[in-house]
Amino acid sequence: MIKKERVMIVDDEPDMLTIITMRLKKWGYDSVCASSGPEAMKKIKSEKLCMVLLDLALPGMQGDEICRKIKSGKNTSSLPVVVVSAIRDDLAGRARACGADDWLLKPYEPSELLKKLKRFSPRGQKKSPAGKTKKLKGLEKIRPEYIKHRKEDLKEILKNIKSGDFENIKVMAHRMSGSGAMYGCENISKLGMLMEDAAVSGDVPGIARLADRLAKVLSARPPKK
Repeated sequence: MIKKERVMIVDDEPDMLTIITMRLKKWGYDSVCASSGPEAMKKIKSEKLCMVLLDLALPGMQGDEICRKIKSGKNTSSLPVVVVSAIRDDLAGRARACGADDWLLKPYEPSELLKKLKRFSPRGQKKSPAGKTKKLKGLEKIRPEYIKHRKEDLKEILKNIKSGDFENIKVMAHRMSGSGAMYGCENISKLGMLMEDAAVSGDVPGIARLADRLAKVLSARPPKK
């Protein structure tokens, strides 16, 4: 049996780890996940990897620092690193500054991720990974859990509006903006982007309006296939 190449996914959002792992499996790759900087560095030293998909906003250690450590390491400097983030303020420049090989702005189409695999993984360079990118089998089964998590976030956002905790609202909105489209919920990604901008500017009425729209989206029945 041919051993599958292994990709590391570094992201502090469980929903993102789930959906990207499913994509990689469909394309014939194994994956190993980490949800914090220290965990990622520990696994990078012990795992044989062909590529790292690295979020920037992480607990314990920022993705920029992780990338610099990888690129300055004696045994890891040649390991391809693709920064994957919902940060819209010059993500390309930030990726270059930390030494990343490439970058992806969340939300992104699965085909964009597949292109990175084809570019940086040894197997991808020899032969395109198998599997179509348009439809992911099993997505309908995991989407309800994603919606459940966003409903929990919405409750927290409503509390934060009253307390004026714009920073926490920004963090949750940032996560939604990156993950929604991956689960077939492009409207959640869009609302997340708008809410993040509103939180940065302290626009309480705007955040409240967007929270109301999000509540309606989350309570709506999914479209029939």
